[in-house]
Amino acid sequence: MATILYYKGSTRGLLLQGIDPSSEQAYIQKHPYLNGPDPALNHALRAKTRKQWTTVHVPENGDIQVICFEKPFYGVDEAVLSDRKNRPEVDPLAWHAAFEPYAWKINQIPENATEILSIGCGNAAEIGTMRCLGRGKHIYAVDFRQAFSDEVQKRYNFQFECGHWLDFIGKNPGKFDAAFSNHCMEHIYNDPTHALRAIASSLKNGGVYVFAMPIEMSASNPYSKLYPLLHKPWLYPWMLDAVDCGHPWKTDLPELQWRLLAAGFKKVEFFFRQKGIPYQQIHSDPLFDRPFDESWKTSQVKASTPQM
Repeated sequence: MATILYYKGSTRGLLLQGIDPSSEQAYIQKHPYLNGPDPALNHALRAKTRKQWTTVHVPENGDIQVICFEKPFYGVDEAVLSDRKNRPEVDPLAWHAAFEPYAWKINQIPENATEILSIGCGNAAEIGTMRCLGRGKHIYAVDFRQAFSDEVQKRYNFQFECGHWLDFIGKNPGKFDAAFSNHCMEHIYNDPTHALRAIASSLKNGGVYVFAMPIEMSASNPYSKLYPLLHKPWLYPWMLDAVDCGHPWKTDLPELQWRLLAAGFKKVEFFFRQKGIPYQQIHSDPLFDRPFDESWKTSQVKASTPQM
């Protein structure tokens, strides 16, 4: 059973701009609190980031409706889950513990979607969830690195491209019935509206984009009152220890809705998972557990230029 909440936001967002070199972006993503192994680079990026935050104010648009899931599986068809959980492990549609965090999000993808794009697919557990719930026939995935094994790709039968998702969708206009991303958009250094508009252009008429991201500018975040002050000259670099610079787009629901509508989406719906699954309670799944170094080496091979 879902309940309806009404959200009164602060109608603002925050963008970290001007971090152009890919090497700096990669360092920040790996060390978001700027406390990595390179002291000189930590110092330089602290000085740089304190000058690059831009506060975005959007028009007041009243209360926002949020659907709050209360059930343990947050709106997912429990009969479907029970059926998949009882399948033998060798069955490609068998249920895995790694699917739990994605189930309530994947469930928002329309059942009639046949061409589905996974943006930033990670270890591909989200793709396994799509297959397990019977969502679509052709699944495409794109990420900077291949963080899954060949066994996983064979089991869930999806097409993967290693690279920037903006480049990928630029080559596939109007192709997909649905696009999905999980905690991906907050990491982009591109203009958010431009990125959302690109995703909208990759969808067919009536297509949907289902995604999850942190709402860091919400008043429920204790640091949200600090964020708008980041560009002030009196804010010293050590204060950035409270700021995740790996999330260059920090948003609030009113700003997020405003950008989605500006990007061309006709209808926006917000969902909230009540009493979410703590990560420490999610059991490891050997099928999807893969060392970072191994996946990085694989992606380097996939992205390399063949020798002539």
